[in-house]
Amino acid sequence: MKEVEILFSVENTKKECITALKRFKLHGKIHIRDTYYRHPKLKSFNPRNDRLLEVFRIREKDKHVILTHKKDYYKGKTWTYSDEEELHVHNRKQAQRLIAALGFKPLIVIDNARTVYLTPRYEIVLEKVRGLGLFLEIERLRVKNSERVNQIKEEIRKFSRQLGLQLKESNEGKPSLMLKKMKK
Repeated sequence: MKEVEILFSVENTKKECITALKRFKLHGKIHIRDTYYRHPKLKSFNPRNDRLLEVFRIREKDKHVILTHKKDYYKGKTWTYSDEEELHVHNRKQAQRLIAALGFKPLIVIDNARTVYLTPRYEIVLEKVRGLGLFLEIERLRVKNSERVNQIKEEIRKFSRQLGLQLKESNEGKPSLMLKKMKK
């Protein structure tokens, strides 16, 4: 599945964001804990310049556990989109043992509280990320493989300007931001 989204850091307060997003359908609030893994022998699963080009993670989302393989594509230094496959599993501990048996080692954990809003075209996620701050992620729903990523991203940017919030587009994902923070 092709995932096209833009992550923005937010300069507004959470309360100001919620007020601005009230016009959209509230889908719900969730807590997510993502554990990202590296592999000592597989270069593509290890950070390069604080970036993860290929990701293997366990996502704990409320009572659900999801294994994810994600491959990121960049144009120069700018992330463009990801190919992502997910598999729901029933037991987190068994999944962790399987991942360890394959040689993967925990790298970082991203822990966040999300408030999710929906429009017919977008999923809008207000995220309070432990250790990183407040973010807004806008993802285009139902992307066809034939659609141009740059065109979709420009559409998302245009939509974001209509929200009335002080947003700064990030060319990095939360894992990269966390890796940089850990280096300091």
